[in-house]
Amino acid sequence: MRHDLIPMAKYLHSNGVKEVIEIGTFKGFSALAFASVGLKVICIDPYIPNYDIGDGSSNPNMLSQAYSYFKENVLINENIFHIKKASLEVVNDFEDFSLDCVYIDGNHRYD
Repeated sequence: MRHDLIPMAKYLHSNGVKEVIEIGTFKGFSALAFASVGLKVICIDPYIPNYDIGDGSSNPNMLSQAYSYFKENVLINENIFHIKKASLEVVNDFEDFSLDCVYIDGNHRYD
């Protein structure tokens, strides 16, 4: 769990946020932090190997291990859900102004 995110999660929860959309999940440590304060978390991550040759976390073996960890240790939480698609594939599935919070931690290319 990302303990550094718990203060933010508590702040969001205390200010009426009920649901967090997390773009980019990897092992799900951020999702666990948000869910630990009672927030519903929808994780959006396609888990596509080699999406970025410069990002070691897209290495097929590393990504496979991360996804296994996520499925076995994070998705067991009743407040955490997963959409296995890229964010641009699902953006239109959400109505305008329907989201409480979007936490973006995906695609770490800076170009």
